Amino acid sequence: MWGRKCRSYPTHQRYGITFQSVFGSIPHTLFLPQEAYYHSVIYLVLRLLGFTVEAERLNNLGRLDAVLELRDVVYILEFKMSEAPPKSRKRSKAKSGVPQLSPAPVALEQIRTKQYDLPFRNRGKTILLLGIAFDQTNRNISEWQMA
Repeated sequence: MWGRKCRSYPTHQRYGITFQSVFGSIPHTLFLPQEAYYHSVIYLVLRLLGFTVEAERLNNLGRLDAVLELRDVVYILEFKMSEAPPKSRKRSKAKSGVPQLSPAPVALEQIRTKQYDLPFRNRGKTILLLGIAFDQTNRNISEWQMA
């Protein structure tokens, strides 16, 4: 039943739900509280499924977390770790009282600012930017946004 329901979501939501399920099945004693841990799990799952994925790709302005290249689309992935789950997808206030964006929009902004998509613009493929936030407390993906 759940599998049929999952297939009705757009592709990027299905991926998000699938990865939430994967992280939900990992015993809490095996988690590491670093972004690189989550990054590695996503990379490994995609590779095992036969996808062409490149991690830690360098460009002239920085290093993007991952690129998933399919026949007609390129996904640029940027990961961010949050200390606590975002209360909403809107701005939240930090302890200092200064409004802060939740991690997924921050990841998208980094992709745009550092022009991580630039090397892929001449390939004739659709380019999708994906910001993924990991919640250290709940040990899972807390949010993802696509542009």
